[in-house]
Amino acid sequence: MKSIGKILLFVFFILCMFLLKPRQDVVFEAIDMSQYIRLFEEDRDFVLCIDENSTFTGTYTLKADTVFLSYSEMAKSSLAVRNHKRSDIHSNLPGRLYIDEDASIIESSDGQLFTAEISVDLREAPKEETAYNPSELRDYREQILAFVGLKQ
Repeated sequence: MKSIGKILLFVFFILCMFLLKPRQDVVFEAIDMSQYIRLFEEDRDFVLCIDENSTFTGTYTLKADTVFLSYSEMAKSSLAVRNHKRSDIHSNLPGRLYIDEDASIIESSDGQLFTAEISVDLREAPKEETAYNPSELRDYREQILAFVGLKQ
């Protein structure tokens, strides 16, 4: 009987490990003393914590170095935040954050107070645009034709 209890305890422990593990698809993370933001790759979700106890979730859109936040709900909150009207809370949340890679910070660009130091940045680097150059195209065509043996 003791062995069955040990096995059940072990299975319960393993299930808890899988159910309670943190998300592994973090694309971007910035942390400050009392606030943080995490951007996730899957479903373009984010978690934003302000004032240590107020956590908000939603989806984001990333364009160049600007993150646009769309809030879906308030996940956890302190008693002080719960006493305010929901519209007041959402009006004080940042809707747009600017990523300053030179200073290694992210900060709100719409007047709200949010600033945090970047700790993880796994975003894809923007692709550089190259201007069309007809002479390069001609050179590549000559190289391809020479390789195939059809030089004109």
